[in-house]
Amino acid sequence: MQLIRNTAYAGVQAARLGRIALLLAALAVIAYLAGRQMEGNSRIYAHFTCYLLISLVSVAVGGWLNYWVGDLGEKRLLEKLRALSDDYTVITNWQPPGEKRGDVDFIVHGPHGAAALECKKFTSRFGCDGDFWYTLYDSGYKKRIKSLSSQTQGHVKCIQRHLKRAGVSGSVQGLLVFSNLLLGRFENPTVRIVEAGDIANIIRSLPPTRRIEAAAFCGHS
Repeated sequence: MQLIRNTAYAGVQAARLGRIALLLAALAVIAYLAGRQMEGNSRIYAHFTCYLLISLVSVAVGGWLNYWVGDLGEKRLLEKLRALSDDYTVITNWQPPGEKRGDVDFIVHGPHGAAALECKKFTSRFGCDGDFWYTLYDSGYKKRIKSLSSQTQGHVKCIQRHLKRAGVSGSVQGLLVFSNLLLGRFENPTVRIVEAGDIANIIRSLPPTRRIEAAAFCGHS
């Protein structure tokens, strides 16, 4: 496997939120210690500030955890893709030029053309019915979340637009990759859903078509 690596958005955001959480935590400690030296309304104000900062720390840590889990899932998927031969080129975290949208986790080039991979990692039960995606509670309640299939299809359309502007033709497929399918319940999925551990074999099994050279994406990260 040949690799073209771009900056991982999830990793950058995780680092940023981690720094913010540490700063807020330090300010909360300072506010608490300062409040202990005060009396009356000043002490109440200092302690209120401390509690507010602790609440913001909780929000920052939650965001950090989400991005950290996403970054970890992408790193593990990349290790699975390393099983591919040099007939394949993997581009990480490709950002489409001229478009304000999220990056594509992976684009895999090879005899199959190009495949856009959207990587997801869940630690609780989840599922879909068509383009309706949800997390599943023990009570059976389904909490709606962002449509992962629509996100994957959006990546495919984005790549197709880019190739058209570049004067390049070829097949582009979308794969939604999960670290663990056992937690998922899938009904009428609108994209192909695969498990990370099988990704190399699945890529190899894609039908051959016109090759899209990775050079079509170079310089656009």
